[in-house]
Formats: sequence, C-alpha cells, structure tokens
Amino acid sequence: MDQNEIRPVFILGFPRSGTTVMTTTIISLEGFWGCNRRVEGMWIQHFGLLFNPESNLERSSVLQDPKKFEIFKDCFARFADDFWRKAYGHPDGRWVDKTPDFAQIDSVTMIKQLFPHAR
Repeated sequence: MDQNEIRPVFILGFPRSGTTVMTTTIISLEGFWGCNRRVEGMWIQHFGLLFNPESNLERSSVLQDPKKFEIFKDCFARFADDFWRKAYGHPDGRWVDKTPDFAQIDSVTMIKQLFPHAR
C-alpha cells in the first residue's frame, strides 16, 4: 500500500472534551472503524517524541540521517496501517484513532509527517 493511500482519522483533544462522542459517531459511519468505542492510541505521543526536535530523546543515527528518516517514516506508516487492519480484522475503510491527552500536542507534527493524508 502506497503511503498516499493511508488515510486514518485522528481525533485529538483534551480529556473530557467530547473525543469519545466524536469517535463513536465517526466509527458508526460506513467506511470508518476503530478497535472499540474507546480507541485510545497512546502510541501517538510516544512516537511523537521522535519527530519533536525539542525533545530530549536520544536519537539513533538512522533518525538523524534525512534519507534514512524518510524511509523510516514510510515504513512506519505502512506498518501502523497494516497492524490496525490485521489486528482488528478490517481490510477496508479508514481506521480511527483517538487520544485525549495534553501531551499529544507534540504529536501533531509526527502525524502530519507519517500520515500526510490523515484527517
């Protein structure tokens, strides 16, 4: 699958801001799905640190090399998409991920880079 075809939906918001209601509504529509009503992808904020130049995370040489970093981004996006589809048995449609947490603000850059066609 081409990275341009990976089009997940990320619901970002603060706790108690309505992310669960929005997610439940979206996954009830045809062509969208999540693993359950509380699809909370806390993985977003962990991987977001890799993409935040201000984080104190020690980066491997692979992530410091621009060419290798582009390859990493493409492979990771395809891995995440393939994992969600296989793990939850949905080969078609767009997966929905929600993470209500203050720390996710650092993840927006990562989401845009890994999933440029996400909404």
